[in-house]
Amino acid sequence: MTAPTLFARLAGRPILAILLFMGYGSVIMGWFQGRLPWWLAALAALAALKTLKALGEVRRYNAWLANWNAMDAQEQAPPRRKTLTLNRVLLVIAGAAFLFLPLLRTPGTSDSAAGQLIASSV
Repeated sequence: MTAPTLFARLAGRPILAILLFMGYGSVIMGWFQGRLPWWLAALAALAALKTLKALGEVRRYNAWLANWNAMDAQEQAPPRRKTLTLNRVLLVIAGAAFLFLPLLRTPGTSDSAAGQLIASSV
């Protein structure tokens, strides 16, 4: 198995991936609020998918490397158990955002419900 690319190694780090996803989410929210063009949000969505792919690639490489090193030491690699990974959490958050963000916008108005609540409380 070949080592991941430099982009995959950087984007595959959890802290950096979280920061990247926060940036992608900000761009998508900016488009949703009408402040950014649609094509910029589309690029952010594609970049988010590429980052998810990089996270998976690094995870698979690390698992393969652990198995490879375990063969050298004549030890068995620990059995892989299914845990709540960062990829799954981010996927659930992104899916929920795309499902529930349109509910904040009231029909016939250009402002979102959250924006109206903030404006009325000030």
